Amino acid sequence: MRRPCLFLLLLLITVLSGCASPPPQTVEIGGNTAIVGSRAARALVAERVNAAVAAQTPGADASPKLLKAVEPAMPREAIIREIEGEVVAELSVEADGRVSAVRILTSSHELLSNAVVDAMLQWAFSPLLRNGVATRFVARQTYVFKLAPP
Repeated sequence: MRRPCLFLLLLLITVLSGCASPPPQTVEIGGNTAIVGSRAARALVAERVNAAVAAQTPGADASPKLLKAVEPAMPREAIIREIEGEVVAELSVEADGRVSAVRILTSSHELLSNAVVDAMLQWAFSPLLRNGVATRFVARQTYVFKLAPP
């Protein structure tokens, strides 16, 4: 007799936790906004990052292109505390395209900074070529974290 009660309790918890899910978070880049995790958001991130990196690496034979981007997820605590803001990060990219370091230049809140660092360390680029040689580079990226309206 205990098993059906346990099952009902688990079902109730599952249903209630689904009702209390936070609103979707959005990412804003270059004045365009998309829901984080959507195809539009991934395309927006790649387009904006590629343009920024090309502008920040003049004289390149071939500008690096973003091959893998992990979007920073707004931490649950930031959602609960309704923390929004902007983070400007500088990423160091090795000659093989791997991001080796992320330095936060400005940030509205440490929770948001940590999310950006965790995500950007997973990024990968095609190599920056100068005179036919793959070269390391440094680039800046800005993220604006906004909660979706209720």
